Amino acid sequence: MLVSASVSLGLVPCPPTHWDAEGPLGCMPVRTDFLRQINLPVGITTQDAESAWLHEHEDALLASLSGAGAVHFQGFSLPRTKPGFRRFCNAFASLQPCTDPLASVGVRSLLSSTDGVYEAVNTFSKTFIGLHNDATREITAPFAAFVCFEPATAGGEFLVADGRAILADLAPSVVELLRKRSLSVCVASVPVGALADAGPLGVGAVRLLKQTIWWLLEQMTPLRLRVCPSADGRTLQILERPKPPINRHPRTFLPSFFSSIHSQSRYLQKQRVESADSPVAMTDVFYGDLSQIEPKVLTHIEEVVTRHTRSLEMVRGDVVILDSYQVLHGRDTFEGPREHGVVWLTGRAFHSESAEKSERISLSSLVNRFAVKGN
Repeated sequence: MLVSASVSLGLVPCPPTHWDAEGPLGCMPVRTDFLRQINLPVGITTQDAESAWLHEHEDALLASLSGAGAVHFQGFSLPRTKPGFRRFCNAFASLQPCTDPLASVGVRSLLSSTDGVYEAVNTFSKTFIGLHNDATREITAPFAAFVCFEPATAGGEFLVADGRAILADLAPSVVELLRKRSLSVCVASVPVGALADAGPLGVGAVRLLKQTIWWLLEQMTPLRLRVCPSADGRTLQILERPKPPINRHPRTFLPSFFSSIHSQSRYLQKQRVESADSPVAMTDVFYGDLSQIEPKVLTHIEEVVTRHTRSLEMVRGDVVILDSYQVLHGRDTFEGPREHGVVWLTGRAFHSESAEKSERISLSSLVNRFAVKGN
């Protein structure tokens, strides 16, 4: 059962996405220390001492996060429970837990409504979750803290990739093409084939349904989604507005690959499935004008992202904090039970005064119905 984010305690609204995507990309320095490891210091033996150490060394730890893009904390006992994990996050005084950027469309449940800990894709064990950043056209959590409460019996590794390295490795012609045409993400689809086949009355019904869905989306979510018919007219697609695949970091101004196309492309999802019965998400990615992206472009993105993906076998209590503006994350397939969680984080510099955006009604019943289906 999904729990609305509005009942969780101490979560500020997820801030607007910071866009700086125009003009020449300029210098793209190579990073040699992506993903730093932070081990529990010797002599820290209590959870109170762990929290105090994190708070005392916050500036240095956040500097490591900024420089490396992601930090992997190991050996801490505080984050092994949901309340303890929230205490772990609260030790960073300059960061504030915020609502899930996708809370208004209800695709993720809260593992703990009182601690603001969201589920980190513990279902669909046979589906590879491609590299993505959970950033939308309208809102983005600048940081995310992922925790392992219970590792899978086998597999289920947490995946991270350096967006700056991906951008530097992509063919310049592909970067230019993607920047010129932008990308539009289909987040859900509503089949209307039966209505489309019913003559003029059916066509009128499809038009009315399209307007109704659009109106509901406008009332219930801050994502400014649009509704467009598919090329064959048999599906109504719910889409994000076109957005650039490259973005500059709001603090360092360095450009990075800032797209979830590796995860959301239906073509790439189909290439990864083991059988025709494996589940494939209903998401897809098009050019901004809704034309199809060429398979060779998608295959090139797959090859580059895979080349820069790091796999982490997290154990109970491990935490990875990452910067969403420069790092992508994903999850490998797994067997057995698995419980990972995430707390989305922002800072005062990112905080939006438009708090009313977080008060929209959840669309979980709509989106979850169409989120995953068989191939």
